[in-house]
Amino acid sequence: MTIKRSEAWKTDDGLYRCPFCEKKFSKMGICSHIWRMHNIDGQKHDTTKFLPGSGNEAWNKGLTKETDNRVQLSGESISQYFQQHGGVWKNKTLSQEHKKKLSDAAQKGVKEGRWHTGNSWLGVIEYNSPIAGTVYLMGKWELAYAKYLDRNRINWKLNQKRFKYKSNHLPNKSKIGYYKPDFFLVDENRYVEVKGYETNLDHDKWSQFPHSLTVLRGKDLLELGLNIVL
Repeated sequence: MTIKRSEAWKTDDGLYRCPFCEKKFSKMGICSHIWRMHNIDGQKHDTTKFLPGSGNEAWNKGLTKETDNRVQLSGESISQYFQQHGGVWKNKTLSQEHKKKLSDAAQKGVKEGRWHTGNSWLGVIEYNSPIAGTVYLMGKWELAYAKYLDRNRINWKLNQKRFKYKSNHLPNKSKIGYYKPDFFLVDENRYVEVKGYETNLDHDKWSQFPHSLTVLRGKDLLELGLNIVL
């Protein structure tokens, strides 16, 4: 059964409130939460099927951000979410020992295939570009734009560089974050960000970006003739 997200669930901070338990989740996580936790189709969904000994393996078992672009994208997606919303760690300072314990636990979970990132992967799409090769894109808007670049024979690649910026909207003490635009147009020496929901944090990133940057919103993609759903 497919769960359809309702904009009526959206709260002022950009998150989505579960209509059953009222807990908040990201745009990418709310439908998965309802499907797994509230059994609205009358079936019990096994949320432990990726644990050791279950006979199943998670898609990311044995992969790292150095060997698989999907792992890197997933980590950055989670990191960006907590930079914007803070969660239970907002305004809290962790000791170096505590940070190391969290880091070690996360790395161990990834190596053992127990780190389940399904909520952040509902919109990830593998695409084989004749120009950029095999890439993993975050959602249908990025896919539509990648196909547009290929159709028009524009030399592009998925951007891998991160750029430092400062923002008072970041929850960490240093107020320093790192921004990675989506695409890089090689011949134009220009970066491109495909953007849906915007926050004050996004505007801080863009205003401090040191290179040529184009931000494409939904209306911009429509003007390019791309068939997308707003």
